[in-house]
Amino acid sequence: MQFPRHVPALLCTCLLLSVAALASLAIGSAASEQMAAKRRISLQLRQDMEQCEQLDRVETEFCLRQARAQAEMATAELQTYRQALRKARMHRVAAHHQLDATRCNGLPRRLRERCVNALPAPETS
Repeated sequence: MQFPRHVPALLCTCLLLSVAALASLAIGSAASEQMAAKRRISLQLRQDMEQCEQLDRVETEFCLRQARAQAEMATAELQTYRQALRKARMHRVAAHHQLDATRCNGLPRRLRERCVNALPAPETS
């Protein structure tokens, strides 16, 4: 029994599709986590402002400024975290692309050309 010639290219394509599917699931869950974090920041700001309203006038102003500053700081931390995740995702995609290209290079010439042509271009944004 002979090993069919198209199997390595088929395996390469299946591998690429599974990586793309997992990446899309990760992006969706990250987006929902971001929305939840934004909601938590907004809710915390609202609660802090309600507590500030119970204080006298001078203390209220200081308390409101402090609550807004804390919300801005939390938002900035969230944005920094999001940028770090995006950069890590870009590096991970580039590494997977390089790994897949290396796997294609180990195939015979005809299969190598098909395998390389089947590779999706790595994301640059």
